[in-house]
Amino acid sequence: MVNIPRDSYWGIYETPGYYKLNMSFYAGGELEGAGFFYTAKSMEGVLGGIPIDYYIGVTMPVVKEIVDVLGGVDFEIEKKMVMGDRVLNQGMQHLDGQQALDYLRVRQKRNPGMGNDISRVDRQKEFLIALFSQAKDSKKLLSIPKIIGAMEGRVYTNMTYQQLSALVIFGTGVDTEKIGMYTFK
Repeated sequence: MVNIPRDSYWGIYETPGYYKLNMSFYAGGELEGAGFFYTAKSMEGVLGGIPIDYYIGVTMPVVKEIVDVLGGVDFEIEKKMVMGDRVLNQGMQHLDGQQALDYLRVRQKRNPGMGNDISRVDRQKEFLIALFSQAKDSKKLLSIPKIIGAMEGRVYTNMTYQQLSALVIFGTGVDTEKIGMYTFK
């Protein structure tokens, strides 16, 4: 897994100048246009020309739904976190979709000691690995293509159902201990 911080300045595909990378989605026309295509092409530039042929994009509310459909996730919360009137206490917990969404969104501003944007992205990567691992171990990973299909119009991908299914089958054999996580800094 490679993370390129969204606030990194880089050239945006087909756009003169340098901007924060999160601008690539807007420059491409967002959801209604070619936002994902522009983002992929911009990321290819950051990666020195390594092609990004496929993408899967979800909105944060869809993440909540996916976690709920998969039955939640057991996860170690490293520090008490507050999101509005909701609180996540420190320690191992079984998170439902809303709690997972809160954890994935928590920021330093309201929760001193939570680190910067890169710290938040690192927490998000660790959460994704835990969710993937638990879905794989419970055999729920195999239901991912159907889940994505049921969320038509809220999950965005240029992959076919067959490609998604093949990716999921491949994923059942992936050892999560061997997934490397890297962040461009």
